[in-house]
Amino acid sequence: MTTRPKIGTKRYTALVWQGKVEIAVHVLRTIRGRYGYMIQHVHGVTWIKKSKKHGDWGYANNTPEYRTKFPLSSGLPYFPTRLSALRDALKWAKVFAKEDGLDELTEIGDDAQTTYRQEIRILETAIKRERTRRTKNKEKANDRV
Repeated sequence: MTTRPKIGTKRYTALVWQGKVEIAVHVLRTIRGRYGYMIQHVHGVTWIKKSKKHGDWGYANNTPEYRTKFPLSSGLPYFPTRLSALRDALKWAKVFAKEDGLDELTEIGDDAQTTYRQEIRILETAIKRERTRRTKNKEKANDRV
C-alpha cells in the first residue's frame, strides 16, 4: 500500500527553450477522491498577490491550462529533484537526436544537428551547475552546525 502524498509536495520538469534551461515547479494543490491535482508554480500567473496586505500571496483560482490531474494510485508525476528532471531532459534529448539519425561522430553542417548538440551541451552544463549548487549548499549546512 502506498502512502498518500502530502499537499504542497513539489515536483520538477526541465526543458530547453531558446538556448536556456527552464525548470518548472509543480506543486500538489488538492486531493479529491482518487485524484490529485498539481499546479505549475508560475510567478504572476498562478502564484499571485491576493490583496494589498503585506505577504498575502496565494494561488490563483482558475488556471486550468497550468493544472494536471492524475490518479493517486499511479504515484506523483514529474521528478522529485531538479537534478533528476535535468537528467531526464538530457536522456530524451539524446534519444531524439539518435532517432533523427544524428550521431556524435557526424560532421556539423545541418541546422538540426547543431541544435541537438547545443541542447545536449546546455543540459550537460546545467547538470554540472546543479551538482555544484547542491554541494555548496551541503557545505554551508555543515558549516552552520
